[in-house]
Amino acid sequence: MFRRAALIAVLLSSASAAHAGTKPVYAPAPGWVKPAPALDPAKLGDDAPVYVILDRQQRVQDGQLWNYVDTATRVASPQVLTQLGTITLPWMPDKGDLIIHRVEIIRGGEHIDLLKGGDPFTVLRREQQLERLQLDGMLTATMPVGGLRVGDVLRLTFSTTEKDATLGGNVQAFASLVADPFRVQFARERLIWPDGTNLHYRIRGDKITPTVTDSGGYHELVINEPVAKQPDMPDDAPPRYKQGIAIEATTFDSWQAISKVMAPLYATDGAIAPGSPLAAEVAKIEKATTDPMRRTALALSLVQDKVRYLFKGMDNGNYVPQKPADTWQLRYGDCKAKTVLLLAILRAMGIEAEPVLASSQLGDAVPTRLPIPGAFDHVFVHATVAGESLWLDGTSSGSQLADIHDVPPFGNVLPVRPGGADIMKLPVHADARPDANVEIAYDQSAGLTLPTLFTIRITAKGGVAEMARLANAQASKDQIEDMVRAAIQPYLGDVVLSNDAVTYNEADATATISASGLIGTRWQREDQRYRANFDYFIDGLSFDPDRSRPAWQGIPVATGDPFTIRLRVSMKLPDHGKGFIVEGDKTVPEELAGAHIDRKFAFTDGTISVDDRIFSAGKEIALADLPKARSAVIGG
Repeated sequence: MFRRAALIAVLLSSASAAHAGTKPVYAPAPGWVKPAPALDPAKLGDDAPVYVILDRQQRVQDGQLWNYVDTATRVASPQVLTQLGTITLPWMPDKGDLIIHRVEIIRGGEHIDLLKGGDPFTVLRREQQLERLQLDGMLTATMPVGGLRVGDVLRLTFSTTEKDATLGGNVQAFASLVADPFRVQFARERLIWPDGTNLHYRIRGDKITPTVTDSGGYHELVINEPVAKQPDMPDDAPPRYKQGIAIEATTFDSWQAISKVMAPLYATDGAIAPGSPLAAEVAKIEKATTDPMRRTALALSLVQDKVRYLFKGMDNGNYVPQKPADTWQLRYGDCKAKTVLLLAILRAMGIEAEPVLASSQLGDAVPTRLPIPGAFDHVFVHATVAGESLWLDGTSSGSQLADIHDVPPFGNVLPVRPGGADIMKLPVHADARPDANVEIAYDQSAGLTLPTLFTIRITAKGGVAEMARLANAQASKDQIEDMVRAAIQPYLGDVVLSNDAVTYNEADATATISASGLIGTRWQREDQRYRANFDYFIDGLSFDPDRSRPAWQGIPVATGDPFTIRLRVSMKLPDHGKGFIVEGDKTVPEELAGAHIDRKFAFTDGTISVDDRIFSAGKEIALADLPKARSAVIGG
């Protein structure tokens, strides 16, 4: 009887894979599943773990990934009762089904079937990522667990299926693992795939040994959990050292295979119909200039400023972009839609361009991963103009012609080409315009012991400028003042404001935060002399990475994402500077903690000024170079 029911469940899920279900399917667990050990509630004392069973099994077959999950959770306290009071099971209806096998309360020797009597789940379309401008199309089946009490065990068993037509019959799988000291009575990760399936897998983590066997025409990989406690990792380790513990699997042979399978999605032949509104925009750009570099900048500006960002993940939208004409008509689109729109415009003007896949999270870890499309969460454009490579992100904002050679901080990309491509490392160099331009002017001409007059201007571009633009349009006067105080506090500390403002310049897409007022004297009396400090960046710079543990000896130090800042500080002195002597560093080491600093110093007409331009390339510092890097910071 069970075998017959399991067969029916398999047939149901196979049929629904092509006709993605918008309602849960209720069926027994499929026959390929290996049940978890029997649960004996009598042996669950007060010291038993909350998680009794955490059994996760995946099957890769015929281009489909089947995820099976079996959990038993002990209601050990009122807090756990609150957490378990409502079951929520999300799934993607355009990819497959949600199949519910069992929901029951175990109370002593009693098993209370919560599925008995019909369909207890309610299906909701809740766009939980809407605040992040994402419509993912995910459905959620919810069920209040009536009658659940402290001391009960809630048993939940379900599956989801996933088959993505855009992957050309390929499958990708991923599962995080749990490690000591996580407490669970029984936990397992199981992966099976049939003979003849070209599946590659990789286990990330230390001292994790799977059991791999062959039986009945299937390969089987099992990891018993929790796995061994994983070694600690320094916070400043590069991303490739901090990928967590997991198993990933893929039927893609290479990054080239992913590049090939994605290429048709970004074809633009015929995407801009003659006489269409989009064709008119292309003609407008061509009429404005014959310079291909300027045309490229105008096309990028059009996509950034005239099309708002909105991720649309339903109906295979996680990989398939909107058509350029639809994006232009709707005036919204995600990174895929904006990329294919920009590609269509550039190619229509004869400018060579291709899409490139990127990861906003993995950074230098991308080349260490197995070739899976899930390694990427972003796409933008690589254009070639007059032999120069340009990296154009349609989801950014406010890009100007001056910024056309800037490089987004993604580290590695995968070009999408019909013939395939491998991972490419992005170049790193300073942006043409700094991320922030900070100017601070002090007027101490009334005397060293009196409060100091100050003015400050912070000019920013990109995302910071957009936030300031929004605040300037919507915020109250008090909110503007709070924003200004928060922005200047790292440079000035507590001040008395007399004026503050936030403005936005449409011409160069920058926001300026400005303020003036009074601050305590910048001078301190030491050894019968008055001294003042002007080294804002260097004084706030710390570099003391810990590599004392033997296991950390081979781990380089990451210095963060690339950035460019210009910081100018000046002070007008009393009596035109007579009697004042400048001590300290008028120059600085060329590199400090991975940051390159160009300093210009001047003392003229009674005014001291320091002009620093700081560029950090986000480089790594090898263990052998740490002593030199430390001494440079201390000496600087």
